[in-house]
Amino acid sequence: MAFLYVFWILLNGALVLGLLFGWYRCLQLFARQYSRSASVALFVVTMMTCTNGRRSSHESAAPRQTTLASSELALNRSVYDDRDLLDLPMTRLSQHIQLYPTGKSGDSVRVDQSVALLGLQAGLYWQPINLLVSPRPNRRIRYDVAGVLEWRLLNTTIYRQPVQYTGLVAVDSLPSRQ
Repeated sequence: MAFLYVFWILLNGALVLGLLFGWYRCLQLFARQYSRSASVALFVVTMMTCTNGRRSSHESAAPRQTTLASSELALNRSVYDDRDLLDLPMTRLSQHIQLYPTGKSGDSVRVDQSVALLGLQAGLYWQPINLLVSPRPNRRIRYDVAGVLEWRLLNTTIYRQPVQYTGLVAVDSLPSRQ
């Protein structure tokens, strides 16, 4: 998988550089025939039309918040867990879970969970589908993450790879956040 990812980044980079070089040559020819200011205006208009209006893949989605009603998970401090679900050479799919005590009775815990694609994301886009956290015996929680990893060339989806991750986390082993 790592080889495929590195190849994908190099392919995206080569395509972008090739298109930029070709566009630069076209702008040079346009500037010779008309004027340099017309060439700059054409460049600005092209950049404005090429920008993507939807949310950037670098922005992480808001954390999903749930409340677990479990007296076994009673907390007196907030704890968190950060783990990499997918670790590629320059990119990682990172999960963050934070547990907060709620109320004075201690019979429920608020959970914030988020999953984001971090690092160099050339040609990759993460689309979360489902993020679940559920209590398990012996003060453990189970996490389920499902989503789609899109492989793109020049912002065109070539392949949609469904991915799913599950695991158990012992609440007592988690560090606290002040």
